[in-house]
Amino acid sequence: MSDQRLILPDHWQQVALAALRRGEDVVLQAPTGAGKTHVFELLVESGHRGQAVYTVPTRALANDKRAEWKAAGWDVGIATGDLSENLGAPVVVATLETQRHRFLEGQHPDLLVVDSIQTAYNPQLDSAAGSVGQIRESAAEFLRYAKARHVPVALIGHITKEGTLAGPKVLEHMVDVVLQFEGDKHHRVRTLRALKNRFGSTQELGLYEMAER
Repeated sequence: MSDQRLILPDHWQQVALAALRRGEDVVLQAPTGAGKTHVFELLVESGHRGQAVYTVPTRALANDKRAEWKAAGWDVGIATGDLSENLGAPVVVATLETQRHRFLEGQHPDLLVVDSIQTAYNPQLDSAAGSVGQIRESAAEFLRYAKARHVPVALIGHITKEGTLAGPKVLEHMVDVVLQFEGDKHHRVRTLRALKNRFGSTQELGLYEMAER
C-alpha cells in the first residue's frame, strides 16, 4: 500500500493565504526554501477565480516555473521578451518588464505576485535595481496599481543576514501585512511573527520544528 500523507500548509502560510483572499496587500519575508512561493500555489489550487500573474526577474526563471507548474497539471501561460504563449490562461508566469506596458494600458490580472521586489526596476530612475530608491518607488507603483484596480498584490522580499527585510523600512509601512519566518539554519526550530497586521494582532508567535516531509 502506498504511503499517502495529508500535508497541510504551515500556519504562517495560512495567514498569508487568508490575507490575499481578503484582497489585502502582503509582504512575505523568509529564507530561501521556506515556502513563500507555495503560498501562491495554495491560492491557485484552492480555486482562485480570475487570472493570476506571477512575475520573475529573468526569462530562465519564467521557463522553469512554467515547466514546473505544467508538470503539476496547471493550465499556465508565459510572457517573456521573446516568448508569449497561452496568455489567457488562469496562471501566467512572466518577466516583470513584459507586464508594465500591459498595466499602463489598463489591463490587469486578478492577482499579482512580484518575486521579488528587490529585483523590480523603474526605468525612470537612474539607480540600479535593488537600491533604496528603486525598491521604494517600485513598491509604491505596485501599491498604487493595487488600490486603483482593486487587485491583491503579494510582494516577495529577500532578507538580510540579520533577518530583516532588505530595503527601506518604508516598504513595510506601505502594505497591510508583513509576515516574517525566521530561525537559525543550524537549528530545527523556526519562528513566525507578524511584524505588521493592519487587520489583526501582532502579539502572537508561532514555533515550528522543521522536519523532512
